[in-house]
Amino acid sequence: MTLLPGLPDDVALECLVRVPRHVICNLGFVCSSWRRVSSSDIFKKVRLEANVAEGWIYVLAGSPTDIKFKAFDPKCNKWYDLPPAPEYTPKHSWEGFACVALASTLILMGGVRRKFNEARQELEEEEVCGDVFLYDAFMNQWSRGVSMLTPRSWFAASVVEDRVFVAGGQGRNSFLTSAEMFDPKLNAWNPIADIKLPRSSCVGMSMGDKFWVIAGEIVRNSNQGRFILRGSAEVFDPTSGKWKFIPEMWVDSLKVPGPNTIYKGKILAFCNEKLMTYEESGNYWKHVGSMGGSGSYQQLDNRFGFACISLEPKVYLVGGLREWWENYRTYNVKPVNSIEECNLSNSHIVGSSKLTHWKKLASMGPGDGGVILSSVVLWL
Repeated sequence: MTLLPGLPDDVALECLVRVPRHVICNLGFVCSSWRRVSSSDIFKKVRLEANVAEGWIYVLAGSPTDIKFKAFDPKCNKWYDLPPAPEYTPKHSWEGFACVALASTLILMGGVRRKFNEARQELEEEEVCGDVFLYDAFMNQWSRGVSMLTPRSWFAASVVEDRVFVAGGQGRNSFLTSAEMFDPKLNAWNPIADIKLPRSSCVGMSMGDKFWVIAGEIVRNSNQGRFILRGSAEVFDPTSGKWKFIPEMWVDSLKVPGPNTIYKGKILAFCNEKLMTYEESGNYWKHVGSMGGSGSYQQLDNRFGFACISLEPKVYLVGGLREWWENYRTYNVKPVNSIEECNLSNSHIVGSSKLTHWKKLASMGPGDGGVILSSVVLWL
C-alpha cells in the first residue's frame, strides 16, 4: 500500500515528515502503512535532515502527592501529560534519579524508590535501584531498558556522542566513585574509569564532546549529618578514556549545584540573582543576565527547586517552590506551575547589572508544578 496515492513513497515520506510534532503520534491511526513508516528510524532520520524537528521540554515534577511526567511544546505554548513510567504508582516515593534524551527516547535511570505496602498501608524501606526505563516519544509509551551495572541515586548523567554516561552518586551502602557508559548499538552498559572523588548530588553535563561531572557533596560525619561540598569538576574524554580534574570550578562552592543548562556551547547556571556562563579557557564565570529584569517575570530570590532549560536562543525556567515571609514570623511555601521564557541575546547592561526580559507562558495546570526532579529537551 502506497503512503500517499499518486506519489512515490520517497516523495510521500518527505511530505509526512513535515507534519507538526504534536500530531506525529496520531499518524499511526490513519492506516497501517503510516503506522509502519512513522515509527521507523528512516522517518526520524529524514525529519532531522529536513530541519523540521521541534524541541520539546520534558519535566518530571514532584507534587505533594504525585510525580507528574509532562511535556511542553514551545511552538504551540501547550503542556501535555505523559503516561506514568512502568512499575510506578502515585503512592510510590521516587527521587534521586537521572533522565537524559537520546535520539527520540528519554532514558530514566536509577534513584531511590519506596514502594507502598497495601497490607500495612505504609511506604517500605528505601531501595537504591539501577532500573532503566525508556520513553519512546514517537509511540508515547514506556518500556523497560537494560539496568545499570551499579545501583545509584543522586548521580551525574549525560549523553556524549550518542552514548549515555553516568558517574558518582549514592549506592546502597556508600558514596560512589564508579562510572559507566551505555552503548545503544550494543544495548549494554560497560564500566569506565572511576572519578577521583566520591560525590553525590552532582551535575552531569555534555560540553566539548566530553562528559562533565560537576560539584556535589559527600558525607563527612554521618552521625552529625554534616557534609563536604565539592567545588571541583571532573571531565571524561571518551577518546582517551581518562578523567581530568578541575579544582574550584563551580560558580558557588558553598552550595550544591542549582538549576543549570548548556547555552551556546557553555554551561549556564544561576548564582544568587545572576545568570552566569562558564568560560572553560580561563576557568571563570561571566555575568550574562539577571534574575530580576523586566516584563511579567517576578524575582526568583525566594524561588527554589525550579529547572533551567535551553532551546537556543531562548532559555526557559520551569516550576519550583516559592516561599515568602508574613508578619516577619511565619512563611508560606507554594508550588509554582508556570514556565517563563527569555532571550538572553536581548539582555542589555544598565549600570553593573544585565536586565533580562522574561515572558510568562502557559501554566502546567491546577495541582501541577512544584519541585522539578528532572528536565530535558528532546528533538523530534
